[in-house]
Amino acid sequence: MIIEGVLILGAYILGSIPISALIHQLGQNQLNLNPNSPTQLYFSYSVWVLIFGPLSGILKGVLLILVSDTLLIAYPFMGLACIALLVGAQYSIFQRFKPASYTSLVVLGLFGMTDPVLGLLFALITLSAMALLNNIELGLLSASMVTSLYFVSMGYPVNAWPILLGIILGILIAHHKEFLNCINGNKTTLLDRYKNRHPH
Repeated sequence: MIIEGVLILGAYILGSIPISALIHQLGQNQLNLNPNSPTQLYFSYSVWVLIFGPLSGILKGVLLILVSDTLLIAYPFMGLACIALLVGAQYSIFQRFKPASYTSLVVLGLFGMTDPVLGLLFALITLSAMALLNNIELGLLSASMVTSLYFVSMGYPVNAWPILLGIILGILIAHHKEFLNCINGNKTTLLDRYKNRHPH
């Protein structure tokens, strides 16, 4: 039980690490120290922010499954660790309980490491569901549920189901405020999200 408890706590801490923010901050510091930075430095900064930033979210999910499998952690505890990872990504202890990673990318890592086909299926359904439902969180939840149903329908081992349940519960807990807003008719549309991030 000690190893499982450490894994769950470690999953929350892993989800909380704001790797994208750190990359962004380091890049800004380099540019500020060199006001006349060459184009190559700006290009390197853009690559790190646009590629390695999102990739870090995926790697969090991959790392959790990899460590859990290596330690032979029972699937129910892996499910709890998935919840902790997603909650940490949305409520980071290092960011004053603000998001540290896009939960959609973390979930992509979890599904992809469980089965590459599931990862690809999840990515395709997520993009379609977000556009169709005009909401990031609803699209994420819908895609996770559809991917999980596919997982079950294809006859995957029953003992792996707690991971799927953990992912779905993790999304519900991490984004409970937005889901409550949707229930109350105050859904945040994709356009609203864009305006909030680009006020000018």
